[in-house]
Amino acid sequence: MTIIPQPKMIHYRNILINPDKKDYEEAILSSYNCTLRRISLIRAIYGVEREFDRYYMRLKNSLRGTTANLIS
Repeated sequence: MTIIPQPKMIHYRNILINPDKKDYEEAILSSYNCTLRRISLIRAIYGVEREFDRYYMRLKNSLRGTTANLIS
């Protein structure tokens, strides 16, 4: 999941120049606020991915046991 803050007109102007410390602080704060607004979505997506991983490992382990029994 990629979270990016909403760009402002000043950001487009600053693309051509080197950012200063204030620009970095603003970008970090904006990213932080954007992340906080979407934290429930991040948790939901992470939960789904975790369940997929869990069931994938369960299926993989059960297939490994099945193939081991077929070889023996």
